[in-house]
Amino acid sequence: MNPTVVINPSSPRRRPGPNQLSYKETRELEALPGQIEALEVEQRELARRLADPATYQDRNVDLKAINARHAETEIELSRLLERWEALEAKKGK
Repeated sequence: MNPTVVINPSSPRRRPGPNQLSYKETRELEALPGQIEALEVEQRELARRLADPATYQDRNVDLKAINARHAETEIELSRLLERWEALEAKKGK
């Protein structure tokens, strides 16, 4: 005879409330500072390269790519900071 597993429908899985972070959101919030720091470091390096006159004299340097990546990091950094603020606000409620 096989044992039967009975699931009690009156005890649903615990779900985060509207003012609580889910497990996934908690992990995301923990990872954000590292991601933001990495982007800031990359952004500083790109800005340093763009400020260096030697960069413009080197024919092997793709200035369009450097400028494009600098702009991308700015957008991504803004997005991550907004997400961090949103998660912190949700956590704080």
